Amino acid sequence: MLNFLSDFLFSFKTTYMIRLKSPLVWQLFTAFFISGASLPIAAQAPEPAYRWVYFPHRPDRLLQAPALSAKSIERRQKAAQPLRAFDYPVHPSDLAAVRTTGLRMVGASRLLNAAVVEVPVSGWPEYFAWRSEPLRPLHLCETPAAPHGDSEEDGLAGYQYANGDAAIAQINGKGLHDGFFEGQGMLIGVLDGGFREVDTFGAFSRLRSEGRLVFTKDLVQNDDSVFEDSFHGTMVLSTMAPDLDAVHVGTAPKAQYALFKTENVFSETPLEELHWIRGAEMADSLGADVLNTSLGYSTFDDPLDSHTYADMDGRTTPISRAAVALARTGLLLVVSAGNEGNGAWKYITAPADADSVLTVGAVNALGARAGFSSQGPTADGRIKPDVMALGQGCGIINNGGIPSTGNGTSFSGPVMAGIMACLWQKHPTRTAQDLLYSVRLSASQGLMPDTLYGHGIPNLALASTLLGRMEWEQPQFALWSDSEFWIGQLPTNASGTAYISAVGADGRLLGYWEEKVENGAWRVQQNPNERVAGVQYWRVNFGGASWTARSVQTN
Repeated sequence: MLNFLSDFLFSFKTTYMIRLKSPLVWQLFTAFFISGASLPIAAQAPEPAYRWVYFPHRPDRLLQAPALSAKSIERRQKAAQPLRAFDYPVHPSDLAAVRTTGLRMVGASRLLNAAVVEVPVSGWPEYFAWRSEPLRPLHLCETPAAPHGDSEEDGLAGYQYANGDAAIAQINGKGLHDGFFEGQGMLIGVLDGGFREVDTFGAFSRLRSEGRLVFTKDLVQNDDSVFEDSFHGTMVLSTMAPDLDAVHVGTAPKAQYALFKTENVFSETPLEELHWIRGAEMADSLGADVLNTSLGYSTFDDPLDSHTYADMDGRTTPISRAAVALARTGLLLVVSAGNEGNGAWKYITAPADADSVLTVGAVNALGARAGFSSQGPTADGRIKPDVMALGQGCGIINNGGIPSTGNGTSFSGPVMAGIMACLWQKHPTRTAQDLLYSVRLSASQGLMPDTLYGHGIPNLALASTLLGRMEWEQPQFALWSDSEFWIGQLPTNASGTAYISAVGADGRLLGYWEEKVENGAWRVQQNPNERVAGVQYWRVNFGGASWTARSVQTN
């Protein structure tokens, strides 16, 4: 009964299921449910307060061995990314100095070079030497009201033949599997709230028997068991991992998986962002190629802890800052956009606001946006979500272990995570950012994204073709700029009209022009107020042909 209760409560609590945001409502609901089950109600102590403690940079931190496997280092080398300070453990002397204060340290993050410390009942000591802040950065914005509406991720009863067909067919991903690119040799990390019965359900029998379940870690209880508490992670995993021919096949049925439980079933607090960060760091250290999370954070049990929409700029919340850092290592992060579309919040949640990650919204089988799917833009105006995939009526394995369907961006996200691993397997020399760009460009509205659909529904066959043909290091046309114009010279002497687009590394459409071409040359006006530093990808459609190039803007 207690296992059933924990999963029932978790289905109401987690970000991508119905969540009772008001602490009073949550307490009344819990008390009512438990009393109805004739179970005793134990008095609970108030949740302690915590603070992030940030340590100064120490050059000798880099004298330690990096906290990375050989596979993780290889991934950085492929992405031409050097080892950075955050690839090394937090300096032991800093951790030891915190312990000598007598304060209880909950955990540490190498990505942020910080630790989380419990605030004593007597209050935060004024003599504390390091910079610190509450678990969430403070903003002067009002906390949005809690979301409402039908945005649950319920398993809908009913067996379907070839239950995974609709999701992969919609994104035109079957060709990858037909070519035997099914995720072999790719490691996918999954961060969720529990993977109950994955160790027993027949749907995951080949995952277990073939040794593809390579690592498990519970960051909440600090043990290796993740097969309890919630079926949510089970259903998420079922969109990717099962290999049941003619019954249910996921989008990466031959990949390896590492499972991380980072959600506390009975509460929603900022401490879970620390659990997520630690789990993501472990996945990075193991050498994961793809990291999937169907978790997101906006409002918490205590409204004073809640984030605001102004925080959704990819640079404010600790979890989004960590996600950005991981993306810089060459890791491919796939994040569910959230199910807040019908509620007062309505926007994406952290870390879906991070740049350089693939944020995925939900559509139904006809390609129409699911009303619950969170929308963009980010607080700083970037396009989110990036793409859409099946999340309303998506094939899953339900909590009875049988093929079923479910609703939520929790499912559209891993659908894409699995197929992205297969795409990368086919194009191993490409980087994560190359994959993100090709998938965005392949989508149904790749050149004209908006804040509801992003770039639309991807076409994986087209994305694979783009990856195979685009020579990023050897541009297909000459491109340069002066103080006023971008100027291009195509490998043709023809004249006419060209359709030109520029996309940033984060997927945001920077410009779209219809320009006159004379003897193969064209130019577009620069807007000094819209110059964006970093890599920009250019595409020119002219005379029935397409050419690509990329530039680096230094501002």
